[in-house]
Amino acid sequence: MVGIGRRGLLRGALLAATAGALGVAAGGCAARARPQGAGAVTLLKFAPWGGWTGIGQDWTKFIRPPLDSFEQANPGLRIQVMAPVEPGRALPEIIGGTAPDVFSEYDIVPYMEHGGLLVDLAPLLQRDNISTAIWSAGQMTQFYTGSGLWFLPNYLNVAVMAVNLGDLDELGLAYPANDWTSDEALRLFQAATSDRGGKHRYGFSPVFRGLPYKSSGPLPNALYALEIFGGSVIDPTRTRCTLDDPRVVRAAEWWVEMFTNGVATSEHSPLASPWRATFVENRNNHLMFDARNWTKQYKWQFMPIPKYPAGQMSWVGSEGYGLSIGAKDREAAWTFLKFLAVDTAWQRYGMKIVLKPPSILSLWPEMTAIMEQVVPGFVGKGLHWYAESAASWARAVPDYKYNPVGVMNVVNAAFADILSGKVSPAAGLRAATRQVNAIQTQGPVLAESAKASSSRFPSVGPTVTAVPVGL
Repeated sequence: MVGIGRRGLLRGALLAATAGALGVAAGGCAARARPQGAGAVTLLKFAPWGGWTGIGQDWTKFIRPPLDSFEQANPGLRIQVMAPVEPGRALPEIIGGTAPDVFSEYDIVPYMEHGGLLVDLAPLLQRDNISTAIWSAGQMTQFYTGSGLWFLPNYLNVAVMAVNLGDLDELGLAYPANDWTSDEALRLFQAATSDRGGKHRYGFSPVFRGLPYKSSGPLPNALYALEIFGGSVIDPTRTRCTLDDPRVVRAAEWWVEMFTNGVATSEHSPLASPWRATFVENRNNHLMFDARNWTKQYKWQFMPIPKYPAGQMSWVGSEGYGLSIGAKDREAAWTFLKFLAVDTAWQRYGMKIVLKPPSILSLWPEMTAIMEQVVPGFVGKGLHWYAESAASWARAVPDYKYNPVGVMNVVNAAFADILSGKVSPAAGLRAATRQVNAIQTQGPVLAESAKASSSRFPSVGPTVTAVPVGL
C-alpha cells in the first residue's frame, strides 16, 4: 500500500494534534441506511487506507472513534475493520465472494479493466444529489471508464515546488517569481546544476521515480507530463494512442533532455540529501519529513509549479474507495462509503490525527492551518500552494479502454529505450503509438472472447459476471 507511507509521515506526525480530535461526530450529508428490523444488524467489512497501520499494533482500535460515531448515527450497522488491501488483492476476493464490502485501493486499474466487480457509483451520486465538484476534477478523471464511475477519492496527493533559496544565494541566482514559466524554470534548473563539494548537485528533482513517466499507481499519474505543451496522449474515445503528436514529442524531449544532461535526477531527492536538488517537486506525502529537516538546515520556500504552455499541472494520487459488487447490503455499504468520501467527519479525523490530506477541496484551508500548527516552521513557507495545487493543478490522464496494464508496459519500455539513448524521443513514441494502437485494435476481439468464456468467472452479483470493460 502506498500513499502517505505506513512508516513515513505517520511516524513523525502521529498524535501531533490528537487533543480535541477524538470527539468526531458522524454527521454531515450522508443519509442514514434504510431502517432495519428490530434487533437486526448488518455487518459491513471495511479494508481501510494502509497508512493507518503506521500507528502500530493498535491501529484498528485507534480508528474506531469515528466509526463508532457512525454506528451510533446508523443503528443496525456495524463496521468490521479488516487488513488494508495490498495491490490487487481484492480482485480475486471479489470474484470469489470474500472481499470487503468497502475498501481503499491505489492500484485501481485492474478493478476497472474487469467489468462487473464494483458497483457503479455515478447513479448513486446522482440519486443522492451529490456533486462531484466537491473533489478535484483532475483526480476524478482516473476513476471513470466509459461505462461508469468506480471509485471515490480517499485523499488528494498533489505536488508543489520547493526551492533551496540558500543554493540560489550561493550561486548568485535570483529567486523565481510565483508566476514563473516553464522556460524560466528550465533556465534556473540548468543554472542551479553544478558540482560542489565533490558532489554533483542537480537542478531539479521531479516526483517521478525511476523512469520519469513511471509511477507507483496507474500510468495516468505520470502521463500528464507529456501534455504540458498542449498535446494529448489519448483521444476522447480512449481507444487511439496519440503519443506521436508533435506537442507530446516536444514535451518528452523537454523532460528527457534534463535527465540525460544531469540537470534532473530520476529519484525523489529531498533538499536534505547529499545529492540534493535545488528545486524539488514535492508531493504532500513526503512533506513532513522533508520539510522538518529543511527547516533545521536550509533556507527554503514552497512555491507554485511553473506555468507550462498548457498551464500548471501536478501529479495526483489515485487512492480511492470502491464498493464491491458482492456486498450483501449495497445500500448500507453506500451509506458507509459516503461517510468516508463525502462527509467531513472521517476526513477531519485523518487530518488531525495523522495529517492525512483530505480529498474534499473545501477542507484544504483547514488542513493548511493544522500543518502550520503542528510544525510552526511551515508558517510563512507558502504551504497554501498545496491547496491551490489540489484545487486547480491536479492532472491525470484517463486510462485506455482496453488493456491499460499492457499499455503501461509498452510506454514504460519505450521510455527505458529513450533514456538509454537507444532511440530518440520521436522514434520511441512513434513505435509506442503503433504498439498501443495495436492493443486497442485487438481489444474488442479479446473482450468478446472473454465474454464468450466468462462462465469461468464465478458469479459476483445477482446478474453480473466479471468481463472486461468496454463490452
